[in-house]
Amino acid sequence: MSAPNSQDLYSIVYLYEDSKGKVIVTDIVMSEVRTYTDLAMGGWTTAEDSKVTDKQASMLSAALKKRLGATYSPIALLSTQSASGINYCFFCEAGKVTADPSAEYAFVYVNENGEGTAEVYEILDFISE
Repeated sequence: MSAPNSQDLYSIVYLYEDSKGKVIVTDIVMSEVRTYTDLAMGGWTTAEDSKVTDKQASMLSAALKKRLGATYSPIALLSTQSASGINYCFFCEAGKVTADPSAEYAFVYVNENGEGTAEVYEILDFISE
């Protein structure tokens, strides 16, 4: 049960598995990015399989070609939404193209229209609360 006016946010959960197979949570890092899967109408649907398919990776790559200054490597497909085609929310490793590059994470939102053309419409950095 959720508290009134609560929002579902994406998080990273760190797990440790010992040699006997016992798993413990070592850390949880909350982001400030809302999932929107808690909305009944027009919301996002959690991906049935978070594995990024070759087709989805190619579509994401094509959509990112116009973006300069950073690279994005998909880690997981988090959710989809039907809206003028299909919207996708990918969780990506983000690398800044600088003299001292650092690995970070980002949520990359892509719209694939009914004609098969894909376009990035939003990129949100993973920022912990």
